[in-house]
Amino acid sequence: MSKLIHTSEFSKHQIFGLRQLDISLLSQLWALNDSIQEFRTLIQDQEQEEEDIYSAHSPSQPQLKPPLPKPLEVKPVPRMRSAPPPPPTHRKSQPAPPRPT
Repeated sequence: MSKLIHTSEFSKHQIFGLRQLDISLLSQLWALNDSIQEFRTLIQDQEQEEEDIYSAHSPSQPQLKPPLPKPLEVKPVPRMRSAPPPPPTHRKSQPAPPRPT
């Protein structure tokens, strides 16, 4: 019985560590996404300034640059659930297929 308790405690500790890692990675992804959005805005502003300068110097000539693509809409990242997912249902496990050699 003590081995079962030890294994259970060890599993809980590992799950806690994995959740902390998930939160850390999610935070890094959010920061990266924010940086990418700032970079896109900076590039679009620079291109707009270049277009304004170009059109001010040659108003009679048609603009040769293609229009800027619309920025992609970023969907919000789903929040973590506070409760862990339910345990899998116990079915008779099927043997793994043979590995190619």
